[in-house]
Amino acid sequence: MSGFSRTRLTIVAVTLAVVAAAGIGLRMRSRAAAAALLPPLPDLAGQPAAVVDHVKSADAAARRDPGSADAVGALGKAYHADLFYDAAAAAYRAAATVAPDDWRWSYLSALVSLERGESAAAATRLRAIVAANPGMTLAWLRLGDAEFKQARDAEADEAYAKAEAVQASPGAAGSSAAAGPARRDTMPVAAYATLGRARVALQQGQLERARQTLEALVARVPRLGVAHRLLADVDERLGDADKAARHLARAAALPAYNGAPDPMQDALARESRRSVLLLKQASAADLTRDREWREFLVRRALEFDAANPDVVYEMGALLQQLKQPAAALPYFERHLGMVDDDQQTLVQIGKCYIDLGRLAEAEAVLQRALALADDAVGEYNLGYVLEQTGRSSEAETRYRRAIALNPGLASAHTNLGTALAGRGRVDEGAAHLAEAARLAPGSAAARNNLGAVFLQQRQVERAAREFRLALDLNPDYADAHANLGSALAQQGAYREALREFDEALRIDPHHAGAGANRQAVLARVQVEAPR
Repeated sequence: MSGFSRTRLTIVAVTLAVVAAAGIGLRMRSRAAAAALLPPLPDLAGQPAAVVDHVKSADAAARRDPGSADAVGALGKAYHADLFYDAAAAAYRAAATVAPDDWRWSYLSALVSLERGESAAAATRLRAIVAANPGMTLAWLRLGDAEFKQARDAEADEAYAKAEAVQASPGAAGSSAAAGPARRDTMPVAAYATLGRARVALQQGQLERARQTLEALVARVPRLGVAHRLLADVDERLGDADKAARHLARAAALPAYNGAPDPMQDALARESRRSVLLLKQASAADLTRDREWREFLVRRALEFDAANPDVVYEMGALLQQLKQPAAALPYFERHLGMVDDDQQTLVQIGKCYIDLGRLAEAEAVLQRALALADDAVGEYNLGYVLEQTGRSSEAETRYRRAIALNPGLASAHTNLGTALAGRGRVDEGAAHLAEAARLAPGSAAARNNLGAVFLQQRQVERAAREFRLALDLNPDYADAHANLGSALAQQGAYREALREFDEALRIDPHHAGAGANRQAVLARVQVEAPR
């Protein structure tokens, strides 16, 4: 009996060993199958070292654990962030095979399809995502875009309506560990969905529906410049030229269109080592409201591609836009060392010197730039230097050269018009200022300058209109409030004038013109207006 028991125990032990071996074989076959789904490394010849290291590291991690959707998905994101779209799509398919219930890989695959212009493929993936996860605002919005690009208007409108209705959006995987500044959601996703519905209405010729949709949108989100631009087009087509002009002016004063903020795309930017993607994302960021994010992206491009002259130039240009000429100057000088005698860079160096008050150096470098070739901006900047150093006749010549080279350079018309009006050539100056206002409809300063010349010509009603347009563009423009007060006073509207002077002084308590004119009006009407 004891021998029989030992035999049975031995048999059981052997049987267990066989089962265990079979299990290992199954896991090995599954691992091999998962590894077979991974894309081969693309040709990395000529790529920056940072890109090569990034991609190879992600590939090695995925091959160590091909059964992990996170590891394989991370490989897809590395490829995606570094612009290897075919490899990214293959890695995302592999991750989705391992974890079919994880929407992230299908969503990122859809983003790849949209980047490559494959709207139908993107729409197929996005429909599956929203069917399983109907609360994903961004997926609905992307679906609307994909359907609209295929001229499937009804389907697009339905998807946009869903994006308007739900207020959740997909988060970014791993965003809690992200380095750098937080990205600001400068516009709500629902605003882009409403814009999409307006475009559908326009596509179908429903102008009144489009106008109503857009008017509601700009009332709710007044900083969405593209909505004002679209509304200006609708108003023009409906015969309302005055409204069209006002919305066009608002659009010109606001940032250019950029897409809805997407945490998944932001995560790709944080991971990218490719300056092309980083600079593209930076250019789409609102410089006023999302400055930190934009600067982060440009500096990241510089970190990984410091030998690229375009990246060095963009760093200088950004700092100059941020009114940091002392910080911008070394980058422009560095770029000039990379691209010898680059005229555009010389002009930008001249602008830095102007902003730093180093006018003699500005004049020398601008003369050097203009010796290479004609350039409108260079002529304009040199004109400004000459004007500031008391050579008004030479400055006028330079402004006229700038306009001859580029009739659309609003700043040259502004400076020439202001200079001419100041020297008593009011009618000629007014013509240039009117052209500046036409060319830069979003410039409150252009409207204010034109109004000031009309006031000088005693065209008070026209002046008041321009000042009101300036204030429509910039309600906190103290000069425009003070000038409007002067126009109203000349029309005998003293109480309204006092209100404008008071508003100018609220914005700028030391505004000399507003203070003096207020006292003059008070003396005239013998009333004590509240301050």
